[in-house]
Amino acid sequence: MSFTMDFNLICSQIQELLIRNERVVLPQTGELVVETTPASFLEDGKTILPPGKKLLFRQGEAEGEFEQWQVELSERIREELQAEGISQIAGLGTFKDNGEGVISFLVDPDFDFAPDRTLKVLAETANISRKAGKA
Repeated sequence: MSFTMDFNLICSQIQELLIRNERVVLPQTGELVVETTPASFLEDGKTILPPGKKLLFRQGEAEGEFEQWQVELSERIREELQAEGISQIAGLGTFKDNGEGVISFLVDPDFDFAPDRTLKVLAETANISRKAGKA
C-alpha cells in the first residue's frame, strides 16, 4: 500500500477530532481516546497535581464514523505491525505488537492533543485578569 498522507496533516486532524470528540477511530485496529485524570497528591502528601488529560489506545473494532485518511492510517499501522512488530507515527506515537496480537501505544511526548483549547483558555484567563485589574 502506498501511504501518501502528510503526517503533519494527520496529527492536526487527530488533534481536531480529539478536541471535538475526545476519540479517534482507527478502523479494524482500535481507537485513540482522551481520558480525564483527577487532581491527586504526590507521595509526599504535600504536593497537589492538577487534573489533566492523557491519550490512550483501546485495541479492537471501534464503532463510529471515519474518513478515508483514518482507513489509510489504520491499514498502514496494521501492515507495519504485521511486518515489523512496530509502527511509529511521527508526532503522534508508537504502536507495538507484543507478538501475540496485543497492541500497545506510547504517545509521543511532544504530541499536544488540545493545543488550541489550552492557548484559548490561557488567553481568555489573561484577558479576564487584565479587565479585573482595571476596574
